[in-house]
Amino acid sequence: MAFMWLLARVALAGLMCLFLYRAARAAGLVAERGRLPRGRGRGELEVEAGPGVPSRGERFSLGPVTVLGRSPESDIVILDPYVSAKHAEIVLADSRFFVRDLGSANGTYVNGRRLSRERSLRKGDRLELGDTVFRFRG
Repeated sequence: MAFMWLLARVALAGLMCLFLYRAARAAGLVAERGRLPRGRGRGELEVEAGPGVPSRGERFSLGPVTVLGRSPESDIVILDPYVSAKHAEIVLADSRFFVRDLGSANGTYVNGRRLSRERSLRKGDRLELGDTVFRFRG
């Protein structure tokens, strides 16, 4: 009985987090920072898989510096227990986007390979942080 009560409380807390996140996004309180004009130097991440937030199919515009992580201060907030508070960042330099791990516990992967240093992103690259998977749409 105690286990079922705990399970129900965890499920309710998860649903509340999801509701609050969606409400904040709808109100414009959680938004992609640093939107760039169309054309050269425009990048976008699309969610392919993950534990729920952000949702599959959701797209994020990349700014000059975009931080991904669990922290509310991150540009793209990822509610995944295997993602660090400030997990990785994507930086625009010379009209190209580069990704680097910010010392995360579980690492950042591009096309199945763990990052050991900064790497440029190419259209179609698969970016994995914890159980969350993004596709880079350059």
